[in-house]
Amino acid sequence: MDRTGRTERQVSIREREDLRYPLRVRAFITSDTGEEVSLQLRDISTSGFAARGLNPLPEGCRVVIELPGTPLAEAEVVWSIGCNLGARFLPKLPFSQVAALLQVMGDEAARAADVTGRVLRHSR
Repeated sequence: MDRTGRTERQVSIREREDLRYPLRVRAFITSDTGEEVSLQLRDISTSGFAARGLNPLPEGCRVVIELPGTPLAEAEVVWSIGCNLGARFLPKLPFSQVAALLQVMGDEAARAADVTGRVLRHSR
């Protein structure tokens, strides 16, 4: 807990720096035990993603995720509740890779990423 009584997880969720983009796309992961799982991504950012799958994965599990139109990416499950999970990319993805995924999807999230991407590039 920090000095305000918040747990480490509450602090990290509230103070997240990377914008998350909602999307609904199927992705495939392979866990560190070799299990292949199909997921429905719910959102993505340069630092991680949230998803829902048929099989729960434990916290700390390392995975390789195959996203449409992008190279394979490594991630670690940081929270898991039932069949819902959140994972952190290892290392963070470049914004161009997230934008490419959103462009492949061709939905409103892709247009939002284009605008946000320009803002993020100018703020560095």
